[in-house]
Amino acid sequence: MSGTTNELDLRLLQVSFEVSGQLFSFDQNFGISAKGSKYANALMNECVVSIAGLDDKTRNYIISETSPFNRNRTAKTLTLRAGRVSTGLSLVYQGDITIATVAAPPEITLTLKCGTAHFMKGKIGSATGGSNQKLSVIASRVASNLGLSLNNQATDKTIANYTHSGNALDEVVKLQDAGTDAYVDDTQLVLKDAYLPLSGDILNLSINTGMLGVPNITEQGLKIEFFYNSGVKLGGAINVTSIVNPTCNGTYVIYKLNFALTSRGKEFQYMAECLKAVTDTPTATGAGASSP
Repeated sequence: MSGTTNELDLRLLQVSFEVSGQLFSFDQNFGISAKGSKYANALMNECVVSIAGLDDKTRNYIISETSPFNRNRTAKTLTLRAGRVSTGLSLVYQGDITIATVAAPPEITLTLKCGTAHFMKGKIGSATGGSNQKLSVIASRVASNLGLSLNNQATDKTIANYTHSGNALDEVVKLQDAGTDAYVDDTQLVLKDAYLPLSGDILNLSINTGMLGVPNITEQGLKIEFFYNSGVKLGGAINVTSIVNPTCNGTYVIYKLNFALTSRGKEFQYMAECLKAVTDTPTATGAGASSP
């Protein structure tokens, strides 16, 4: 990932999804805007994507096939990627389309509302873990049932008399009740210890590396806004350096990540809400971001 330069590093934005076996992909040449929220807990990640400039045939096909009244009861999964010309595209969000709507002329914008793993709310089942079972074993089964890969960085523990009955997605709540951070992030089921970041590079944020405005302390920790950066990770660490508000300086763990991305507007950024990390002695290795 490159740092800030004097060259104009143009943005990239891509929306793709498969509907009834037909693949659609739209890039920054269309009027695309995307806003969403991702949570490092059992709440469902959300995203709303609007696309202007589609032809009538394509737009009508997508609306009819993603309708909740359509008899095709398969998941219609949307993938949102963003990036810069210098770095290429990276995954921002993946989720199932829950509803499609269309705005009035002249632009006739198609809007798609999505929820991560939303389709799994309709998958009903039950599970038992016996008198004692390892959290890692339960997590592996839950991830497989949801069709996700598992990123387990939580301290393993023994769960007594584990049971679940209901939809598959609600089982993530049961994992969280076991005293660990458990959440779905795009294509992964993630488990980690509370107040500890996921392993990997730490995103280094300052006015020189894409930070927008002034970070502020909240009741939970910190709120900070910055230009799009492919190095940001839900549940990951950020190291903040602020000249205007130095009380914010330190290392934090991202527990909520909002994004606002547009192909033609000004927005191309993240807003993170964070908790103070247990340790505050990191080596910042994350790279910066450039403005549009």
